[in-house]
Amino acid sequence: MNSLEKKFGKRLKKGVSLAKYTSFRIGGKAEYFLAVKTGEELMEAVGFAKKDGIDYVLLGGGSNVLVNDAGVSGLVIKLSITSYEVSKKNITARAGLTLRELSKLASENSLTGLEWANGVPGTVGGACVMNAGCFGREMKDFLVKVKYFDGKNIKELAKRQCRFGYRESIFKENSEWIVLEAEFKLKKGDKKKIIKQVKDYLDMRNERLPLDYPSAGSVFKKYEIKKGEKLNLYLEKIIKKEHPEFLAGHYIPAGWLIEELDLCGKKIGGAMVSVKHGNFIVNIGKAKAEEVIMLISMIKQKVRNHFGIQLAEEVIYLGFD
Repeated sequence: MNSLEKKFGKRLKKGVSLAKYTSFRIGGKAEYFLAVKTGEELMEAVGFAKKDGIDYVLLGGGSNVLVNDAGVSGLVIKLSITSYEVSKKNITARAGLTLRELSKLASENSLTGLEWANGVPGTVGGACVMNAGCFGREMKDFLVKVKYFDGKNIKELAKRQCRFGYRESIFKENSEWIVLEAEFKLKKGDKKKIIKQVKDYLDMRNERLPLDYPSAGSVFKKYEIKKGEKLNLYLEKIIKKEHPEFLAGHYIPAGWLIEELDLCGKKIGGAMVSVKHGNFIVNIGKAKAEEVIMLISMIKQKVRNHFGIQLAEEVIYLGFD
């Protein structure tokens, strides 16, 4: 019996299927699985894992994650820390609180700013790591500070220190760091108007996004056009004619590139490029992680060959070497 088993007893599970803990509903088993409910438990779990020589990884809400079919060796720590505090215009939320719960909490307290987050899958912790966003808003727009565990101690960073970028942060750069909580500063608003805005955003998401099959959300990041960059002449001609707003905003949506190549509906096994949105790969029935990876690789190759654009994944791989 190792230190983890001695400390957590029956709470430490073996051979737990991770598919049910991800929005993709794909993936093998965790060698060890532990749901932690406090920051102190997290520190203990990491400490004992290190003592036992067991690798560990973190699993938040399970959105934007693709788990290896072969499973994950070592310890998978599920963050189930969901408490919060509301103080005037500020909300301090623990990492395991879902974005839907965070948005609802803000609405209930007549605080505006997080209406867009209601329909976004995932948790506060994962959203801070990815600087999640939607409808032109991102987590960084409302963050004050983030508390995290660096593997040894609990520390704190102000927003300016978090190096937030498009789906990037200092926490993504340091994968061993684990976000514990985040503080948000919002504005007072009219409760009825806030609730209506939440509904409007949800209606737009339901109309635009494929919600009929399991997915990991957006697979690829939008392509950011660098200053002075020369685009593929064929691509530039199309954009100037049909979507000048892309050039004005210095970006090209990955979904648009994929749709331009008529890849929607393309299948490999149980994985398919959504017919509703090109930047979504959906699990239409018992899809394997290997099939998703093959589809991702095919999309990247075709976009690169036709448009000279190298897409980068937004999805996070878990259990792959």
